[in-house]
Amino acid sequence: MNVSHHNLTVSQLLDRSLDRERQSHDFYEQLAADCSVGCIKELLDRLKGEESKHIGMIQKMIARLEMGRDVLA
Repeated sequence: MNVSHHNLTVSQLLDRSLDRERQSHDFYEQLAADCSVGCIKELLDRLKGEESKHIGMIQKMIARLEMGRDVLA
């Protein structure tokens, strides 16, 4: 996908980022569900967990933005 990010608002950027993190989370979740190799499944679960952290971080940024606060505070 060739998308220009130069004209995005902060809100649009965060929304797109949140969508991507959710897609990645779901991707790792599906791979883990289909995996029968213990160490690979563990890795995929760990990657899924990292995506969950990212989702939470972005959701907090969106909430701060909606309250008119500094997104990175």
